[in-house]
Amino acid sequence: MITRIINLFRSEDDNDPSFIRLVRNILIFVLVTNLGILPLVTGITGEAGRNITAFVAISLLIILDGISLVYAIRGNVLPAKLVVPFGLVIAIAIISSTSNGVLDTSFFAMPVVLVISATLLGRRSLWAVTPLVIL
Repeated sequence: MITRIINLFRSEDDNDPSFIRLVRNILIFVLVTNLGILPLVTGITGEAGRNITAFVAISLLIILDGISLVYAIRGNVLPAKLVVPFGLVIAIAIISSTSNGVLDTSFFAMPVVLVISATLLGRRSLWAVTPLVIL
């Protein structure tokens, strides 16, 4: 059963060197962005900015993105295609749920997640990530 799910996310572009390079660049962008956001949620900007659950979520996302980057450098893009869209949606949901909800500024990152997931997953992002964003 897991093989069916994994095969669902595979595409013919997975072995294309330019797509592997694109996935690697997206992972580097996501890692740099998360590393830039991490100090903001730790409370450096003041006591109101301290959000421990967001710190844990972003830290786990950085670790998973780093592992996915190692796999992408080796030519296996499947972990990046799964971890990046779903991890970003979960991290944004955690950040927005522990602060101001839908009114939180982290919620404005959802369109970026949709663009990244559409780039990585292609047609599969329509039914895989969009319902998660709507929830």
